[in-house]
Amino acid sequence: MKKLLISYFFLLFYIGVKGQCFEDRHSLALNDSWMSCESKTSPNEFRGESHWILYDFGDIYELGETHIWNLSNPNYMTSGISELIIDYSIDGEFWQEWGSYSIPISNGSGFYEGTQGPDLTDIQARYVLLTAISNHGGDCYGLSEIRINTSGVVVPSSNKDVSYVSADIFPNPADQVVHIVIDFNGANNLPIRIFDSNGSLVHEGLINSSNPYSVNTKNLPSGNYVLSLGERIVLSQKIITVSH
Repeated sequence: MKKLLISYFFLLFYIGVKGQCFEDRHSLALNDSWMSCESKTSPNEFRGESHWILYDFGDIYELGETHIWNLSNPNYMTSGISELIIDYSIDGEFWQEWGSYSIPISNGSGFYEGTQGPDLTDIQARYVLLTAISNHGGDCYGLSEIRINTSGVVVPSSNKDVSYVSADIFPNPADQVVHIVIDFNGANNLPIRIFDSNGSLVHEGLINSSNPYSVNTKNLPSGNYVLSLGERIVLSQKIITVSH
């Protein structure tokens, strides 16, 4: 009987410490988590020196729902992020802000199953940047894990339908008109779209590899814009406009 009691106690202890054995639980170990105690220059220059995590998926994906596990180590729970800002990007240079999101503090239990995160459905991105705005009172900023669901590669690295070769955008910055010359194969025409920094569509049309494509920028406010080519974005480039 004594041997059975000892075995049962070990099983409970094992479950409590190794929660990652369950799909929606996470280990309490600090080395299974991310924690930042010193701010660094962000990949998004608008965020400056901050505490951040950058996810690079390697290709452009359709994003979906997320799930977040806050920092769960009992000694560092207050360093878990309270509020973060989410930015996303196709090329790692031009960033769009999704918004901010609040995360409850972890309960510090091996049975902790995290919390529902933001729904990123309808976003196409290769990069997702999380920037900590506040924590729950600790000296650092951390998370145990984040799960981002995707619905497959939008533009794989070896896209067989359209092979992008080169692009020339001039003048850039532009104050009157911007000319776009591209060279590609696999299609007669490609949809061309230009978005402002809020992700709003400001221009669309069709472009081919035979003739330069011109866009009037006189009525566009000064700022950064993104040019995308293809139904599923086979190319993303930055356009800068300067108003008189």
